[in-house]
Amino acid sequence: MPELRTLLIGDDPGPWAAAGFAVDGDRTTIGSITIRFVTTPGGSPQRGVIGWELTDIDDGSIDGIMSIGTDAAPAEPVTHPNRVTRMDHVVVMTPDLERTTASLRGFGFSPRRTRDVPGSEPARRQTFFWAGETILEVVGPVESTGSAPASIWGLALTTDDMDAATNAIGGALTAPKPAVQPGRHIATVKTKDLDISTAIALMTAHVADDAPPPHDRVEG
Repeated sequence: MPELRTLLIGDDPGPWAAAGFAVDGDRTTIGSITIRFVTTPGGSPQRGVIGWELTDIDDGSIDGIMSIGTDAAPAEPVTHPNRVTRMDHVVVMTPDLERTTASLRGFGFSPRRTRDVPGSEPARRQTFFWAGETILEVVGPVESTGSAPASIWGLALTTDDMDAATNAIGGALTAPKPAVQPGRHIATVKTKDLDISTAIALMTAHVADDAPPPHDRVEG
């Protein structure tokens, strides 16, 4: 099954450093996964998540998401001031959940679980896939709402010390609150305030890390 090795994100690395990430040149590493900051030839950021590098695939498009095959080994973890230790899940948004799920299947992914989002209007559904050490959470309407491509929308990252994260990020992190998963807490990075183009949430560690559980919404 494919494993996520790299996310290509169109941001300047400076704001990520301001959010408590240890940045080395044009990249940072979260657990075994690298985030590489990509700019245009003229030096201007291409905003948002541009694509990803995955093992065991040929180059192509996963329902509109640029997907590059790689044989790179997992990255070596680094220590961040915000004490982020791993990428808990990557949120993929789609207007057509069945189409995106079929595309992921075509690249070798196997869905682990599907659940309806309680109280959502219009009704939404989540399907979960493993991609190495992280989970892909694909979110879309129960009934297709159009032909637009899927996109990588946000990241939920695990921190082993929420107090340290709060100290590192300061006022650009919301107060932690109980997460959907029992025993966990979640806080949202105010990415717009920091000029980060990708939604980011920080979560405390899993109490039990087995099958993908229901996840909280990642807000920017």
